[in-house]
Amino acid sequence: MREWVELPDALRPDARRLATELRRLKDHSGLSLTALAGQTSYSKSSWERYFNGKALPPRQAVLALGELVGAEPARLTAL
Repeated sequence: MREWVELPDALRPDARRLATELRRLKDHSGLSLTALAGQTSYSKSSWERYFNGKALPPRQAVLALGELVGAEPARLTAL
């Protein structure tokens, strides 16, 4: 499992919760960023930005990750 960089201090609490949950799901899945990019329509660099709080992921990216790992879609989109 990879070591995550610290999320930016300026990140809003709701965005921090989302990034933290996305990280948890990715870690639990065992997928690398390359594998995740290969199984979704989002690039490795896009996923890296989403996981590190540099950009908010589009709803479809959140749902794509959730579908890959079997997460509850309504819960994820509520974040």
